[in-house]
Amino acid sequence: MTVTHAVQGSETLVSIIGSVRVQEADALARELKGILSQPPPVVILDLTSVEDVDVTFFQILLAFQQSLVHENRRLVMSKLTAGHPVGEGAELVGLELKRQFSFAEDGYAVQ
Repeated sequence: MTVTHAVQGSETLVSIIGSVRVQEADALARELKGILSQPPPVVILDLTSVEDVDVTFFQILLAFQQSLVHENRRLVMSKLTAGHPVGEGAELVGLELKRQFSFAEDGYAVQ
């Protein structure tokens, strides 16, 4: 797993690449915690290059989103194609992504 991030004006673009399973959970949590220290009010999360996930991935994302909300910030996810591993993983664990997260098509564009 690789996590990259870049501040672009009032947004932080975060890209996660590769497999994100329990083995990568600590590394992902550390990366996202570091992003919390950056000031932009909107964090755009690009998940298009995520290849595989498990329930720990969603637990970390939900905790990250809650931390952002607590700071009056917002998490926006990249639009995912049908059959994407993140969507399929969410379905397996019973998480309705559209109810939990905002997506780029809701007014934000992943650049």
